[in-house]
Amino acid sequence: MNKRVLFILMVMALLIGAAQVAAANGLADKIVAFLAVDFINQGEGTVQFPTDRAYPTFSHWDYQGHWLEWKVTIPEAGLYIPTAMYGTNRELAYRQLSIDGEVLSEMVFHSTGDFRTYKLGYFDPIELPAGEHIIRLTVAGDAGVHQGVNPAWFAFLPVEVLLELDDAAIIETIDTMLGLRK
Repeated sequence: MNKRVLFILMVMALLIGAAQVAAANGLADKIVAFLAVDFINQGEGTVQFPTDRAYPTFSHWDYQGHWLEWKVTIPEAGLYIPTAMYGTNRELAYRQLSIDGEVLSEMVFHSTGDFRTYKLGYFDPIELPAGEHIIRLTVAGDAGVHQGVNPAWFAFLPVEVLLELDDAAIIETIDTMLGLRK
């Protein structure tokens, strides 16, 4: 490949990246994101806080019935995609998503290879009403089966975010929103 073609490809990549950053800036106010460690309540178990991970996280959220809650504000009613940055060595780890006591969906976390390798996961879309809500995630696997997941953050993405941004731009936007990047 000659230098001119390579240069043109590099400029195009930079322009695409700049367009995604601009789109992210416009969409960031619609994204609802929160650190996993900022839960307000838990029951049927107790998490631990490892310090040897790429993200602030918790562990020992492993067995059926252990639940955690977060308080979030949804800016406008609509269709949202539950999203998580997480690590797990389990092939499948199940969680039940409830909002204000109403079960909305089951989330299946797929293996990232281990508990220190974080990947972005998307889950089935859900309708969310505007306003302040209590989000609860409960381990939903079979009794006695280890279902460990070490989450860094969770987010609810309006559908248009997925149409405008790729995974890298979504991660960068949310990491920045949550103070994980400067």
